[in-house]
Amino acid sequence: MKALLVMLFPLQFQITSLHDLLNLPFRGLLSTSWYPVFPFELVPVAYASIVNGIGLNLAIGFMLALPAILFNYRLARIPANRSIRRLAAAALVVSGIMVYVAASIAVAILSSSAYYSYEILLNIEAFPTIAVGAFIVLPIIQRQAILIASSENMHSSPPETLQKHPKSGIGREVILATILWASLYFLPYLVVPTYAYYYGGTFEVFSFAYIMDAGYGGNVLAEYYPMFIYGLVVPLFSLPILGILSSLRFVFVRDIYRYLKHEINYRRLLYLGILADIFPVIAFTVMQGVIYPWSTFTYGGFPVPCLVVVGMLVTRLHRSVVPVANQIWKDVEARMWFEKEGKGRGVASVSEQPSHLEDEIITVPLTYMMVSHLRKRRHNDDSRRPNVE
Repeated sequence: MKALLVMLFPLQFQITSLHDLLNLPFRGLLSTSWYPVFPFELVPVAYASIVNGIGLNLAIGFMLALPAILFNYRLARIPANRSIRRLAAAALVVSGIMVYVAASIAVAILSSSAYYSYEILLNIEAFPTIAVGAFIVLPIIQRQAILIASSENMHSSPPETLQKHPKSGIGREVILATILWASLYFLPYLVVPTYAYYYGGTFEVFSFAYIMDAGYGGNVLAEYYPMFIYGLVVPLFSLPILGILSSLRFVFVRDIYRYLKHEINYRRLLYLGILADIFPVIAFTVMQGVIYPWSTFTYGGFPVPCLVVVGMLVTRLHRSVVPVANQIWKDVEARMWFEKEGKGRGVASVSEQPSHLEDEIITVPLTYMMVSHLRKRRHNDDSRRPNVE
């Protein structure tokens, strides 16, 4: 069921009206048109959706998502404290191989239609980006939330078992992890304004999963498209390049859970979030200078701090790990060495010990302990001294 929902994610779309907005669920891989193979003229309109290649889309979709689905299945059943780096790397590599295989099949089927080959190949290369996010990135973030929200002595159990435990109460943390993943994957982090008077103004909006053009029509397009949004999922093979812009954002999400583990302080996390928002602007400007060195004008952009705002809210709403020292000494009263032991919360004094243990308490004077320590040190020094005959 989850795989079917992922196939409904719009891979490429153009929104100019409310009708286009309502048609977004039909812009996913499941609705990819195979018109050259199944022309609509050969069948009644009522059967057009079936003959339009839904069966072929399902087969290609499951083939592309299979490595990520297997990773998700395996992740839910291994101990939560086991390393998963090699497993995740293998799933990503196999996903790239599956894209090449599916693209080769599509080219063989659609060799006679260049236009439809382009549209279908674009969807085939873009769909694994959504599949990787839903079946690899999201479970990893949820796994970190489960590790923090559950007791440490339960981490040898799989995340699936911890999440279903009746006394775990980690449903809220899993929801917060999902919100954090959606912010990382879909919310914009960079807006680059461009301007063309004849065709209108445009803003290029970057998120990790999507690249969108939003703006208004100029003298030519104003009558037809006064406002428009065009979006495209980043193809899987383009993620290593565009992923540079989002690299610190992934580090920021990782450090959110490090902060909840008390491994870093709040100030460092905040500074990292600010740097993660500024870095895409700097990296984008540098990349433009490298790609177009002859250009005398480089478009500047400005950051959109969506992720850092959501991340800081998550740190406030998410439960944090209670340090072991606080768990052990939370009932011990803090006092200085010269203060007498109180009778409130804290360690019970000798007179407060249970009666059956009073005879077992032995008191050693401090002077005896000091003399014993000095004699032991002198004995050790004598044993280390070489014998001279």
